[in-house]
Amino acid sequence: MINFVQYRVIQEKRDRLIVQLAVNDLFRSDDRILERAGKELRRVFGEGMQFEFHPMAEISKDPSGKMRKFISRVPTKFEHQNPA
Repeated sequence: MINFVQYRVIQEKRDRLIVQLAVNDLFRSDDRILERAGKELRRVFGEGMQFEFHPMAEISKDPSGKMRKFISRVPTKFEHQNPA
């Protein structure tokens, strides 16, 4: 049974992900889902990755009206850096 209707993964740092979950009432009564999700994410990303789960009623869309599932806020080495 699906207990969440939407998700969004936000990479805040190279080793930290925030997982937003738009959940239904069944989810709120079953904490085992977060435990299983955390185990699976650690299997995929490794033990060094930190996860923070944010269950919520609804995930807001971007200002453009789109619903992005993955957002990275980690600068890439290709982005222009201002000299200090």
